[in-house]
Amino acid sequence: MPKEKESLYTRKYRVAWESDAELKGWIGPVLADETKSLCKICKCTLAAHKKDLLLHDSKYSLIIDESTAVDSTKMLCVMIKYLSKKQTKIVTTFYKLIEIEKGDAITISAAVTKQLELDGLKLGNLIGIGVDGANVMISYDLDDGIVCAKCSCPRGLAVCHHMAALCIHAHHNISVTDKTCLWSKRKPAETEQVTKISDIYKPKYSGFKAAQRSATESEIVTLIQSIGDATPVGFTWWLLPEPSVDLMLLPDIEAIIFSNEYTTAPNKEDYFLQKCCVSESIINRVAEMTIGQSNNANWLMARKYRLTSSKFGAVLSACQKKKYPKSLFKGLLEGYDLSGVRAVQWGRENEQSAIEKFQEITGLHVEPAGFCLDECGFLGASPDGYISENCIIEVKCPFKHRNVEKLSEVLTSNENYVVFYDNSSWTINENHIYYHQVQGQLYITNKDMCYLVIWIPKDTIIMRISRNDEWKNNINTLKSFYCQQFLANILL
Repeated sequence: MPKEKESLYTRKYRVAWESDAELKGWIGPVLADETKSLCKICKCTLAAHKKDLLLHDSKYSLIIDESTAVDSTKMLCVMIKYLSKKQTKIVTTFYKLIEIEKGDAITISAAVTKQLELDGLKLGNLIGIGVDGANVMISYDLDDGIVCAKCSCPRGLAVCHHMAALCIHAHHNISVTDKTCLWSKRKPAETEQVTKISDIYKPKYSGFKAAQRSATESEIVTLIQSIGDATPVGFTWWLLPEPSVDLMLLPDIEAIIFSNEYTTAPNKEDYFLQKCCVSESIINRVAEMTIGQSNNANWLMARKYRLTSSKFGAVLSACQKKKYPKSLFKGLLEGYDLSGVRAVQWGRENEQSAIEKFQEITGLHVEPAGFCLDECGFLGASPDGYISENCIIEVKCPFKHRNVEKLSEVLTSNENYVVFYDNSSWTINENHIYYHQVQGQLYITNKDMCYLVIWIPKDTIIMRISRNDEWKNNINTLKSFYCQQFLANILL
């Protein structure tokens, strides 16, 4: 075709297109080239192509993508690719938006064929079609196998290679949730080789000895005792002697509540109270056998499943609010290991220093104490020592204030602690958990007064707390809590 006639079929942009139902809202002019349009959505330029294809009888390819619009209408977006005689290059541009009823292969093929016929484009000139992957769905039952398979390709109504490919892929790529838990699989037993320390740390030369002589029995006992005086750890536990056989005279709470007699008793609370109560002789014997407290295996065993005075404040607060969180019972069941907490560790390490300072200031002698039981058998207390027949001592070493010069400077009007300094005098905070601990110790040990010692390296405060007769009602509250709330959590 003569070149001078190209201008006769080169279509220019028309403003009327903006009113066309198919083009309205997304097409606009390209100011620099009147032979092109602008897609407002994707900002691409669209060249005129229909007459170019018709006049030159060109070969072309289609790129088809099916999608669902927001109004649930299925649309085919068709791009066309052909050799432009005018531009002397291969052009890919927008061709048509075709509405379809459903997205299967037969419907798509019929819609595209019909549109090409309406536009006068020869189907014989179509040399290629580009589409995205077929939509395949397979339903699989563990017992019956494949029960349903569908594909959007032309052969999807029967069986196609897309279905086969998906089955093969699924076979080799099983979901991790369908596999047996590998972490629960028992590992094969490995033969462990026991190696002597002498084989690991061989002497530098033959006949070498770290000590000139072997340690005596008394030296070994002294070493074990000195290790136990520090913060107890797992290693010191192994060095402790086994609990005394005499401790068996103490009622075993765990054995009581798991016994057939308890589970079948008409009134479980009455049965438990009867089996758990202890005599005065047992109370005195247990207190004697548990001296040394955390360094004594008997003390650790005697406290098991019993409510101790250090927990009285937390329990009374929960009873007052009538709220019993899980954290409360976890703490009562020793679920929290506090031995590694620096504040607790520091307090244990300096407790003896505080007692020695108290003895130096007052001239009073402190006798070591064990675990003292209430006659009910499930309430107990461990004061830090006894002073004469009517007094006990309780020591607190506040880690937070360990570097302070004077406690009166940091505890001034501070009611967040068991004591506070106000108007040139020290006052006891009766709402603090330590106050409930002291009162619980006084009632369970049947003593009249407690020396409360607040110790830091550079200062020491000594307060006297008398037994409060009004506090005695809390003992009944603690017993009711134990029987009605705490026992149920032991059984869990």
